[in-house]
Amino acid sequence: MEVTEIKGDIKTLDQKVETMDKRLEKVEDNYAILVKDIADLKGFKSLIIPMVVAFLSAVVTLGLRGFFLGNKP
Repeated sequence: MEVTEIKGDIKTLDQKVETMDKRLEKVEDNYAILVKDIADLKGFKSLIIPMVVAFLSAVVTLGLRGFFLGNKP
């Protein structure tokens, strides 16, 4: 092998490593976004139960109000 061939191979390897670094940065950015979105989703999940309780209490209140006000003798 000649020195020029080795230099050419090293240059090619440098370009490939640079491309891999860019792709790795993209993957890391996407991972950070996913982690943030999952954390936001967990926060939303903690609000589901209070929302369901509020909805059910409103339905029960309307049902009882309709029952007692609708049955006037």
